[in-house]
Amino acid sequence: MVLKYIFWLWMAATAVVAKEEADKPNFIVILTDDQDQQLYSMKYMPKVKKLLTDEGVYFNHHYATVALCCPARASLWTGKAAHNTNVTNLGPPYEGWNSKWLPVYMQKSGYKTYFTGKLMNNHNVNNYMNGLKEMGLDGHDFMIDPGTYQYTNTTLQHNFDKPKSYPGVYATDLLANKSMAWIDDAAKAKKPFFLAINPVNPHNNYQWGKGWTKPVPAKRHEGTFPDAKVPRSVSFNPDRPSGAAWVHELPQLSDAVINDNDLYYRRRLQALQAVDDLVETTIDTLNRHNMLDNTYIIYTSDNGFHISQHRLMPGKRCPYEEDVNVPMIIRGPGIPKGKTADIVTSHLDIAPTIVEWAGGQGPGDFDGSVIPKKGTTNPEESWEHVEVEHWGAVSDKRDVPLSGKVNTYKAIRVIGDKYNLFYSVWCEGDHEVYDMSTDPYQMNNLYNSTEKVLGVSMKKLEHRLDALTLVLKTCKAKTCQRPWEALHPDGKVKTLVDALDSKYDDFYSKQNRVKFNECSRGYIVTNEYPIKYHTYGNRSPEAPFPGLNYKDLVKKVLSFKVPRWTTPSQGYSSGHRHSCSDSSFEALFGILNDTIRGLDLHDLIP
Repeated sequence: MVLKYIFWLWMAATAVVAKEEADKPNFIVILTDDQDQQLYSMKYMPKVKKLLTDEGVYFNHHYATVALCCPARASLWTGKAAHNTNVTNLGPPYEGWNSKWLPVYMQKSGYKTYFTGKLMNNHNVNNYMNGLKEMGLDGHDFMIDPGTYQYTNTTLQHNFDKPKSYPGVYATDLLANKSMAWIDDAAKAKKPFFLAINPVNPHNNYQWGKGWTKPVPAKRHEGTFPDAKVPRSVSFNPDRPSGAAWVHELPQLSDAVINDNDLYYRRRLQALQAVDDLVETTIDTLNRHNMLDNTYIIYTSDNGFHISQHRLMPGKRCPYEEDVNVPMIIRGPGIPKGKTADIVTSHLDIAPTIVEWAGGQGPGDFDGSVIPKKGTTNPEESWEHVEVEHWGAVSDKRDVPLSGKVNTYKAIRVIGDKYNLFYSVWCEGDHEVYDMSTDPYQMNNLYNSTEKVLGVSMKKLEHRLDALTLVLKTCKAKTCQRPWEALHPDGKVKTLVDALDSKYDDFYSKQNRVKFNECSRGYIVTNEYPIKYHTYGNRSPEAPFPGLNYKDLVKKVLSFKVPRWTTPSQGYSSGHRHSCSDSSFEALFGILNDTIRGLDLHDLIP
């Protein structure tokens, strides 16, 4: 009798667990590669519009926090800024995140987890097993080198199998088939699932013997959009120089280059048609399994892209809107249909949002916030800012570094009901301020001008924007989410407008200014002093922790000689996919850890 009672209790508990799993929503993230928003690529994707945009929320102000694939993807999947992942470029040094990313959190939350397509650069046939068991994936089909960027000869690595090449097969169609198979697998298991689909479209194609070439469309899409050209905005190959630093020195593009750039633009649009088809196939598969109504679909790109704006050759890596403002659509249960959201969101918000909506548990220190399902916020909430950062050299459209040109900078976007601002600080000292309410193409740099914005002088505005950048460039967790509270712990300042109150003029005029001590190709904190910001009405920053000899600590860090690291042209070790094993960096971090374990570095630098 007792055994029978225990049996029925077990059956009841099993039924409850099964129901809870059945009620959990599914998640699909479709992440394209180098897709723009500002050049209107989304207008050429009718299936995405019909099946995603018209059925969900389009986020107008969604941003990549680094305009480069590896750092952007690392931030998206971890929910952490590049200065916290140290994945800042396409080469080492960087940290290992195999067990600290979204699929791990989803698997621990009871989800089947799958990943298809591109993960990272230099993920290849020699290192694909590194950390594979820690990645929290129930199934995967990675696109890996040497075939990651080959549209018609990709290399896939399935689960723990050896890599396999697919000559003559269009990569995105193959990826669609593999992705749908994982949805079938989840339906058979009757468990909620998370699936990341990562086509390389519309990134450049890599052809052995010829190097980087234009994107390659599927045969069925060749010749489409024969009259399409790069939008001729006021920033398109302008008569007068624009931008800052090396961008301001660029010559005008020739007619021959413009014609080739238009062809390049058409190839990108043509390559995206296979992604349009992939979206339709995904919706059809979900419908076939009766899963669509309980599935969130998030569509975005790792970073944006420019073609001829500010006289730039095709590429990314810049702080301008073309490079950092990317498409972002969410459809799913509880999401309004056909709505446009104007709140500021970024890739840092995607992982915490998915974990929260799944009812799961993250690491507790996401730098991003949970996106409101309706795309709007309560009056007391502010979604106005995003920080953009980059380290490294200037590259052309083939992603080849150009010697002598430095592309290291910090930038922020601050958007509210009555303001739309851009601010940047370049490592060589250039600054930019654009009022994008009146200058959406960033042609009129207001830095040090006599113009007024929001009724205040440019100097007063610059002081606030620079202080906000100072906080965001080293922020962690809640400080990234609520940077004004770091400056004003009393909570009375929540927005830029609040900070512009005249009673704070003296406070902001005496803040440390954002600058660089060295134009490095990665995040090295000693190259970016000062990092300490003053807090309004708080105790003196000279001794934030009484009894701690923090000045000696700073001397140790400043005197530590950080060596140059291996650059891509010098080659990689097979174990360097996205893990840092440089003993010199471990030694530097050891100095900090032994002395200030558990403390915030911001509080240690005067």
